[in-house]
Amino acid sequence: DELFPIFRKVMKKEFPGITDQQLSVKCEWLLQRYGRIQCGSTNQGEMPPELIERAQEIFGTYDADGSGTISGMEFGLALKQLAHANADDPSWVHQALDVVDENQTGEIEWEEFLLFVAHEQAMRVPPHLLPSRLAETQDQVMNRLTVYKQTCLDEDAPSIWSAHDIMG
Repeated sequence: DELFPIFRKVMKKEFPGITDQQLSVKCEWLLQRYGRIQCGSTNQGEMPPELIERAQEIFGTYDADGSGTISGMEFGLALKQLAHANADDPSWVHQALDVVDENQTGEIEWEEFLLFVAHEQAMRVPPHLLPSRLAETQDQVMNRLTVYKQTCLDEDAPSIWSAHDIMG
């Protein structure tokens, strides 16, 4: 149940002429071969110091002027350094930037970047590392990021997934 909407979207993009019946057969084959796949994630607790340090190193690489912000282009480069699956998709990075940029300045602040990294790891940022406005709304920010990811899987939305992402 969890896999079919993702699988259908990817396969329709990769193979425009594929029928729903063919999709069902391919999806059943995947389930038989690989078992149930859960697409959701559960919160794994607070980010460990090592992950925070790694995120800080990467952010610092692109915050060359020390302003505490990185541009949209630098955000994409930082995602690439984090080995994010969609770092090479400019459309996805641009859309993600709109969601991650909590205060809509056009740049990503360190804390916004940290929240994004935590979200991608199904973790939370220790509240003492966030300004009060973000610490108090961390759940709302995380929910907005989750809704964005779900929107990316919407049947009518442009796909951010390729067959390689699903098939490995």
